[in-house]
Amino acid sequence: MDLKETLEKYLEIKREIKLIEQRLDKLQCQKGQIVSDTVTGCTPERSDKHVIKITGIDMSQLRIIENNYQVLARRRKRLRAMETEIESFIDSVEDSKVRQIITLRYLDGLTWKAVGRKVYGYSGEDAPRKYFERWFARSSASAGEKCPPRPF
Repeated sequence: MDLKETLEKYLEIKREIKLIEQRLDKLQCQKGQIVSDTVTGCTPERSDKHVIKITGIDMSQLRIIENNYQVLARRRKRLRAMETEIESFIDSVEDSKVRQIITLRYLDGLTWKAVGRKVYGYSGEDAPRKYFERWFARSSASAGEKCPPRPF
């Protein structure tokens, strides 16, 4: 996967982290759910058969919830590591304009036209796109440039 593909994945990674966190919150709420049921039986206080209400936590459901929680937490950790790797790469770019373009285009998800408006002050889409493509071509050709992150 090349740099552009990796950068384009950033917003997908952010969205997936948000979805996972919502699911983790939902699972966390389900963890402490108390279930109740009724059974027929006798108690030391009453020797005749009667209905007894029992309450507690469904342990089989709790194990499933905890397993799902752990799987999602591991995935979130892996995605956050990818997110950090991409952000570290962007931070390592020495050209301020390229950092701005990458941040606006790939991290914030703006169109090239909106990037042009923010970086150059006018709504041309060619200037930021070409500036980035030229930088990308130069950095790919130079041996000293940091390799792009490869999160997938």
